[in-house]
Amino acid sequence: MRLTILIVLLLPLFVGLAKAGEYSEFYVEAAKPVAVDPAVNVLRKTAFDAARRGGLAILQSAFADKVTIYAANIDPSNMENDKFKLVEKVAREKVVARIAEQVVTADEVSKKQLMRSGLFAVAGLLRDPEIGANGKMDGMICNRPVNLPNPKEFKAARTATKSRLAEWVVAKQDMGPSDIAGAPGQYPTKFYKDQMVLQTNETHGDNRWTSIAALNGGDSLFYQHPQSFSIAPFFARYVAQHVCFGKENGRWKITAIALRVQ
Repeated sequence: MRLTILIVLLLPLFVGLAKAGEYSEFYVEAAKPVAVDPAVNVLRKTAFDAARRGGLAILQSAFADKVTIYAANIDPSNMENDKFKLVEKVAREKVVARIAEQVVTADEVSKKQLMRSGLFAVAGLLRDPEIGANGKMDGMICNRPVNLPNPKEFKAARTATKSRLAEWVVAKQDMGPSDIAGAPGQYPTKFYKDQMVLQTNETHGDNRWTSIAALNGGDSLFYQHPQSFSIAPFFARYVAQHVCFGKENGRWKITAIALRVQ
């Protein structure tokens, strides 16, 4: 029987190498199933398609009258300080430009270029179709939902592995090693949805594979890395940005955006 608490075995290893000695354990709560209104999925897809095709008017209609912007560091040094903080509330007609200003300098480009950059950035934020209650956003309904590991235990794991927060990823589904012939580093280990694992730098010159540090300290495990955005990838980085949804006058709208900034 699957436990609702998933045990992650962490090894003191050098990032990029798959040798280890002793290991420690820490726990990550499994995601609690939350039924999401199908209208939210329709709204995300409509907004994503509009942003990707340059449909500014349709995209703006998906926003609430005021959209709350949150921000957190792109790669915080420790879990305790990794919180999204409210920055401002932006009128719907200014949201795209506000997001564009995170990637371009407004006074160095034309208004048309600014909006094009903003649409591209919003499309990226909306791309991930997985939606649920987000532990990083106090349970708000958002895409790229993630849960919170125990900060003290996770910090100890990162110290032991000499790793950065951005090198940890979260399994988005139950999965075993790739069964594709010729995959390097075959190993009979299974990961579970919401389990945090450490990604290494090993590629063996082949970007079809995602390398995960082996739990026993042996050769790293390699998993096929999906190239298509039409399906949810096997792993989502814990350091993620989110688009959140809420009701305004009885209708679902994009009510908040959580950005990772320098």
